[in-house]
Amino acid sequence: MKKTFLIMLFLTPALSLIGQEIKSSSSQEFSSRLDNLIYTLNRWHVSPIENGDTLSNRVYQLFIREFDPYLLFLTEESSDILKNYQYDLDDQIEKGDYIFIDTCASIALNGIKRIQEEWFDDIDVDFVLSYADTAKFNRSREDRIAGDLVGLENRFKKWITYQILVSTYSNFPDLNLADNDSVSNALSYSISQEKSFLTCMFEDLGFPDKTTIKAGLEDLFLNAVAQAFDPHSNFYSKDQKNDLETMLSPSEDSFGITLYDENNSIKVNSIHQRSDAWRSNLINVDDVIKQAKDQNGEALIDNCTSAYELEELLSSTSVSSVTLSVIKPSGKEITVELIKETLSSEENSLVAYVLKGKTSIGYISLPSFYTSWESDQVDGCANDVAKEILKLREDSISGLILDLRNNGGGSVVEALDLAGIFIDIGPLGIMKSATGKPKLMKDFNRGAAYTDPLIILINGASASASEIVAGALKYHQRAVIVGSDSYGKATSQVVIPTDSTLWFDYMQSTDDFVKVTTSNIYQPDLSSHQLYGVQPDIKIPSPWESFYTKEADEFFPLVPDKISKNVYFTPSLTLPIEQLQEKSNNRIKNDALFTRIKTIDDSLYSEMNDPFSVAINLNTIYSRNLNKDSNYDKLLDDLELSHAEFSFEISTFYESISNMDKTFNKNATRLKYEMEKDPVLNETFLILTDLIELKTTK
Repeated sequence: MKKTFLIMLFLTPALSLIGQEIKSSSSQEFSSRLDNLIYTLNRWHVSPIENGDTLSNRVYQLFIREFDPYLLFLTEESSDILKNYQYDLDDQIEKGDYIFIDTCASIALNGIKRIQEEWFDDIDVDFVLSYADTAKFNRSREDRIAGDLVGLENRFKKWITYQILVSTYSNFPDLNLADNDSVSNALSYSISQEKSFLTCMFEDLGFPDKTTIKAGLEDLFLNAVAQAFDPHSNFYSKDQKNDLETMLSPSEDSFGITLYDENNSIKVNSIHQRSDAWRSNLINVDDVIKQAKDQNGEALIDNCTSAYELEELLSSTSVSSVTLSVIKPSGKEITVELIKETLSSEENSLVAYVLKGKTSIGYISLPSFYTSWESDQVDGCANDVAKEILKLREDSISGLILDLRNNGGGSVVEALDLAGIFIDIGPLGIMKSATGKPKLMKDFNRGAAYTDPLIILINGASASASEIVAGALKYHQRAVIVGSDSYGKATSQVVIPTDSTLWFDYMQSTDDFVKVTTSNIYQPDLSSHQLYGVQPDIKIPSPWESFYTKEADEFFPLVPDKISKNVYFTPSLTLPIEQLQEKSNNRIKNDALFTRIKTIDDSLYSEMNDPFSVAINLNTIYSRNLNKDSNYDKLLDDLELSHAEFSFEISTFYESISNMDKTFNKNATRLKYEMEKDPVLNETFLILTDLIELKTTK
């Protein structure tokens, strides 16, 4: 077992109480946990915050948003009561008197009682069909708080009716609105799901026991304290810490599907290419999982089961096979039986391909910077990439595209090792803690494994370790960086116990952990990509770019600063960036597909940021979403008609495997279809072809 801190550069979801066991604690015990957390954060965080008004204000804002995210509890009166504590939480922390949390527990308890005992019964099919009001979006949170209890009841009924209608469209997009029976059945299902969602959420909060509610809010408060320091510092339970390790592990026993929650349904998020789920050819992404039964016929889903909880149950060693009841988008229900297998984690699997056009280009997509926390004997992603490059030698490639799109990061060690594959010698970045001196990040393996033309492809979801690699290779002029601006996270984190006596002990010996930002990261030229991301040498319009949340969109992100350090190294390589930019810009300017991509993306950005109103009724919701989907479909149709300047092929090394493994071949065929319809990859291929030609003529 490794007994080192978990050094990470990746994005993680915010702490959720859903699916987590809530343990009651005494005021003294909570005070001790909180003191330990604040002490640990200020000891290790790159930008400590004293226990004063700044910390109090930040904790208040973060806590209130998570405490009542849908504004179903707060009125202007109760909100004003809580505002009295906005700059007073530091004093409560000092005194160990947490009246703020106790007040929130009372507000939550009374709010849940009103919903369940007074308002729930009014919500039925007739109510939803007869409802007439308008929902306004993209307003400030303050503008949406109800003025009094009557306004709060109206707000709740407006909110739940809108959720029911959107859920109905999401689960039954092909619903015939003229068929009254079908509409009634669909709405009944959505109403039941929405009520179940709220009931489960309330039960997870501890309702009807105020003491349990308060205990849950204490954990929420602890996470708000951590996130007040920066968006990537989080408070974690032992189970959540173990989940972080699993995210970056190289293998797992699995049924081959990952899940997510949407509109109170559990849906399929992804399917592993070599799993039983994939081979069944019956399950698709976005299918609804209605029920799951283990090999003994025991049901794994009840009204309160979340996607997180179902994944936990499916990954349990006690479950070896599962029977799924799956609802298709058309409403058709099917049954699928799956067997658990040992699989290479899909997001950690690598296969090299060849783009064959005017020349042969190698292509490797790296979804995450995975490693093994348990053993030094298991290869991480850098070694896997190096192996794939060696396999591509048989194809006589003239250049290589390393696709880091949607790669949210992972192990910083793997990032440095990966950059070292392409760089002979020199700095890869600089890391600095709050009190330490700036330290050069280097590749300690002298020599480059690959020296031919290289492109790194990034987008708005390329973060952390991806940005280290892209920034280092850009500084060294070793690769052309193309795509769109990256996420903008230039920090590193460690996960440690909040108990200082266990900082250097193995981490499973305590229940409370904190992922704390310990260092800022800088490019070799001393600049920082914090907030702004790595800027590509050549920008390519990308579909759905507006959907990406960036570091600058988070609450209380760290502000980039300057660093002073002597770096005695000057890159010896130069790339013809301006010539490549000119050629690419001319192609993009005259390409109708890229024009349409930009138009759709601008429309999406406007919809997500500009205020707008929607009438809350079934016809309007369906018409609006069908129109939105129609615009997406038009873009997808354009993508379908697009023609790549290359043929996406299996590398020579994998040809024999493809001939013997039908699943591998099927996946390669699907990937070929997708990649040849990817306009960004096509333009990247043309840029690399230009680079090869310019180098040849030079």
